[in-house]
Amino acid sequence: NTTAVLWYSPAARRSNSEAISGTPIAAAILKIASDIMPVTMGEKILYIKTYTAAELLKELNHVAPDIGVDDTRHHPGWPKAPNSLTRKLRGILSNLRDAGVLVTIGEHGESGRMITIERANRVQKIPSEPSVSSEPY
Repeated sequence: NTTAVLWYSPAARRSNSEAISGTPIAAAILKIASDIMPVTMGEKILYIKTYTAAELLKELNHVAPDIGVDDTRHHPGWPKAPNSLTRKLRGILSNLRDAGVLVTIGEHGESGRMITIERANRVQKIPSEPSVSSEPY
């Protein structure tokens, strides 16, 4: 069981935070990811859920009021169709990954394009400033 610890410069944290806060779709994806219930697969516990693009758009519309988007039909930048959702998601995949949420956009199949959302067990907040230790190296 390996845990990776990433350190981001204050500028990188600020940039990622601005990218997410400036994109309501990212905020809605983070909300959906935080509500994913655990699934047991063998000895592993995963926080993962798969949607068609149409199902995910419906779920995003459902959580939109929770993130301050009251009218998705007239909100600039909010996707109106599943294909526009996948285009918008592609632009924020790395920002979501940096926030602890992995979004995978699959190939188009019989049911439509499949989108998987997987989150870390615990998404830790990155501290605003690195801590300084009084211990010598």
